[in-house]
Amino acid sequence: MRAIPRKGSAVRNLSEILRLLARYKGRLASGALFVLLTNTILIFGPRLLGAAIDDLRVGLVRHPMGWYLGWLLAVSVGQGLTRFAMRRILIGASRKVERDLRATYLERLLELPRAFFARHYTGDLMSRATQDIENVRMAAGPALMYSLDTLFLSAYSLSMMLWIQPGLTGIVLLLLPLISGLVWWISQHIHLATMESQRCFGRLSTSIQESLSGIRVVQAYVQEATRGAGFNRELLEYRRLQMKLVGLQSAFRPLLGLLFAVGQGLVLWQGGVLIVAGRLSLGDYVAFSTYLTLLSWPMVATGWSLSLLQRGSAGMRRLNEILGAPEDLNRGGLRPELVPRLEVRGLGFRYPDAASPALTDISFTLEPGRTLGLVGPTGSGKSTLLRLISRQADPDQGSIRLGGYELAELDADLLRAQLSVVPQEAFLFSASLADNVRYGRPDAPDADLNRAAEDSRLEQDLAQLPQGWETLVGERGVTLSGGQKQRATIARALLSEAPLLLLDDALSAIDTRTEEALVRRLKDVMSRRTVLIASHRLSIMREVDEILVLDQGRVVERGTHAELVALGGLYAALWQRQELVSELVGELEAA
Repeated sequence: MRAIPRKGSAVRNLSEILRLLARYKGRLASGALFVLLTNTILIFGPRLLGAAIDDLRVGLVRHPMGWYLGWLLAVSVGQGLTRFAMRRILIGASRKVERDLRATYLERLLELPRAFFARHYTGDLMSRATQDIENVRMAAGPALMYSLDTLFLSAYSLSMMLWIQPGLTGIVLLLLPLISGLVWWISQHIHLATMESQRCFGRLSTSIQESLSGIRVVQAYVQEATRGAGFNRELLEYRRLQMKLVGLQSAFRPLLGLLFAVGQGLVLWQGGVLIVAGRLSLGDYVAFSTYLTLLSWPMVATGWSLSLLQRGSAGMRRLNEILGAPEDLNRGGLRPELVPRLEVRGLGFRYPDAASPALTDISFTLEPGRTLGLVGPTGSGKSTLLRLISRQADPDQGSIRLGGYELAELDADLLRAQLSVVPQEAFLFSASLADNVRYGRPDAPDADLNRAAEDSRLEQDLAQLPQGWETLVGERGVTLSGGQKQRATIARALLSEAPLLLLDDALSAIDTRTEEALVRRLKDVMSRRTVLIASHRLSIMREVDEILVLDQGRVVERGTHAELVALGGLYAALWQRQELVSELVGELEAA
């Protein structure tokens, strides 16, 4: 299910909510029917009460009192049952809309490129997923239900009042323009206040999320008080905006009540004159007053419904900003049989607002079953190149072809199925270790799982974990060390069996002894796949078929490990430096 997002005015956002409801037109029709039945039954109550009072004055000559009481009880029970049905049906429909909207929202977030998440804070996205969707649900359910309820009740009440005494009804109708103006003015201000409040709530959610995600850094630098002070400032601003919103909503009912009280006073005065003149019976006056009292509920409910509709409109607008976010990448549609042969020609890329390009004129060919190493100082463009190959962004110049096809031509799901990526930052979900390693291949048998653990050198840690594979690793793998998390993500990539393997500095958190054993195991893995390895640790580069040395986004050297060491250039300098560090570490460990 995919919503068709549109931006615009409050009316357009409300029409979007109605479009979501249109999927359940059968429930809406039956719910509207029960709303009509509820008010049809309810409207007989005041007439029965007025008839009973007039009959009492002449000694109950028309019907006994039990007859009146029985019908009044029947009206009460009937409208109670139909009201229960209308609430169950219409509120139920709004819950279905909420379910659909949450599914669509998450589906859309999962499709958006990484550049989108660089521009939007997690806390703000979470607030849209919770409070904004709830506001849309309230508009699609209670607001719609009470809008229909007040519409039918107002029409019925005014019709009965006109039938009883047109002159008195005219007094009530004189007040309607004032009420309509008040409702319109307050609803517009509620909409603006809601938008401000929701934006502030998004900032609050972001502050909480960042504080919890970075709690170790916050505590390590003793910044608890600073973070708390910043949060309190946002909290005070949110309180101010909420109080502004509450003030608008709170002012509506008293002002409406004042206008209603004026109307009741005028009806009492003019009604008394008509009763004394014999042009209106006491029973008809009581019925008229009861209908006027019934009419007060639509006046109050209208304000509440408009408030919900304005909140829903604001929520829909904020959701549409995500649902309608443009995709930075065109989605290809080709699904050919692919050979893992990678061709890069004249590749150039510049990040937005960057002073210089991240990559310039990069060209190479990687044949199936071969391994290419990427080496260079920090910021030389290694990770950027891997991001372009995994199509997290498109290049500004040049081309990347897989199996003879441009990446942009290929179906996105097909392309991703060809790649196993181990990023610099190892990410694990709050699940068992087995579930994390099986993430790309949930049905992988235990034998393949254990082989991936052996190839990634993760098996050495399984015996130390309390429940082995079933150990829960916590949020972002917090219970594991940095090296364990990296080996788990390597195991996940190996288990997926994708033909093209991308390792982005995947050995940075692994100790030297484990690294040597891991490199020996990966040597066999690399012979069966097409592999790109970007790394600051050069020990693994002895096992690759070719090395590209990058500096400031350009290829400055290329060759095998032995050739580049003999060349005496940048690679040789990096290798000598690492050899010296390894010797010093070895001496310290020996001491």
